[in-house]
Amino acid sequence: MKKINKILLIGFLVISVFFTGIFFCRDIIYKYFLVKAIESMLNADCTIEGLDLTRKGIYITNMRIFHEVFDGIIKKGLIGCNIFTLRKHGMGSFMVDGAYIKVKKAKRIQLISRDAPLFLDLKNIHVVFNPTISIGMGFNVSYKGVLHHKKISKSDYFDISNFNINIGKHRINNLNLTRVKGQNYLLKTDEIVLNEKSLKNLRFPMELDKNFFILNGVNIAPLGPNSLARGRIEFNGFNDVCLKTDFEKLSLNEIMGIFFDKKDVMMKGQYQGFFNICGSGRKVYKLEGKFVNDNGGSIEIKNESAFRFLSRYLNESIYVALVDSLKEYTYDKGSIEINKKDDDLVSSFNLSSEKQGQRNFDINFHDIAGEIK
Repeated sequence: MKKINKILLIGFLVISVFFTGIFFCRDIIYKYFLVKAIESMLNADCTIEGLDLTRKGIYITNMRIFHEVFDGIIKKGLIGCNIFTLRKHGMGSFMVDGAYIKVKKAKRIQLISRDAPLFLDLKNIHVVFNPTISIGMGFNVSYKGVLHHKKISKSDYFDISNFNINIGKHRINNLNLTRVKGQNYLLKTDEIVLNEKSLKNLRFPMELDKNFFILNGVNIAPLGPNSLARGRIEFNGFNDVCLKTDFEKLSLNEIMGIFFDKKDVMMKGQYQGFFNICGSGRKVYKLEGKFVNDNGGSIEIKNESAFRFLSRYLNESIYVALVDSLKEYTYDKGSIEINKKDDDLVSSFNLSSEKQGQRNFDINFHDIAGEIK
C-alpha cells in the first residue's frame, strides 16, 4: 500500500511539474505554434517578439514576416483564432495597429482561402516598393471590412494617404482617399504628371458600397470645361482592381493638350464614351475604350515635330502621309477605340468627312499596356 501511495505521489508531482511548466512556458509554446502556423499559411519565415493570450484573441507585438514577395513588420496585432487549429481553419479576425511592408517583387500574392469570413481591421499600414522595381510607389492605408473566399464581401472603412507613384515620366503626387461622412469619400491629389504635363488639385467625391467606389457625375476640368465622368472602382480582392468609367462632352483639344502643346496642334470636337482598365498585381489584363463624336470637329497641325514620337510606331512613309493628311482636316463624325492586344496598346482612329473624305488609321504602342518590367 505504501508503495502504491508513493507511486501515486510521484505521479502527481510529475504531472504537477509538467502542467506548471506548461503554464509558465505557455507563451513560448503558443508562440512556437503560432509562428509555425503563419509560416505554413504564407509560405514565409516569421518571428514574433511578444505574445499574450487575451479573451479577444492572441495579442502580438513586433511580428516580422519574410516572404518571397515582401518583408513586413506588424507593430501591434490581435489575431482572433484557436492557435492549435489556425493552420487548418485560419483566422476569424485580424486587427493591426501599425505596420510596415516593403514589396521586393511586383508579383501576385496568393491569398489564403477559407470557408468562414475573415474580419479585418487594419490601421496605419505603410507600404513601399523596392527601388529596384521599375515603379516607385509608397502609401499609407487603413481598412475595415470582411474578406470571404479571397474577395471583399463588406467594407466599412477605407483610407489611403500620401500615395505617391512614379512610372517613367508619369507620376502621382500625394493622392489621398478620406471619408467625409458615412460612406461618402473624397479622392484628391495634389498633382498628376503625364508626359511632363501637370494636372493639379484634382478632387473626386465618391461613395463606398461593399467592394467598390462609385463616382457620380463629376466634372473633370482637364478633360473639358463641360466634361462629365461617371464610374466605379472595383476591388473584389486585394490583388484585383478595375476602373470602369463613362464620359460625356470630352474635349479632344483639352485631352490632347496633356500630350501636345496647344500652340503646335489644335483638335476641336467633343466626344463621349467609356474607358475600362483592370489589373492584377503588376499585370494589366484588360484595357478597352471607345469614344464617338457625331457633331464633327477639326484638326490643325501647326508644328509637325509635335507628332514626331509617332515615328517610333510607324514606318517613315506612313508617318509622313498621316501627318500630311491631318494638317488641316475637318470631319463630320469621328470615333476612337483603344484596346489591349498582348503587351501592345492599339488605338484605332476613324474620321469621316463628306468634303475631305475619310481618315482611318491604327497606331500600335508596343509593350506599354502589359506587365511593367
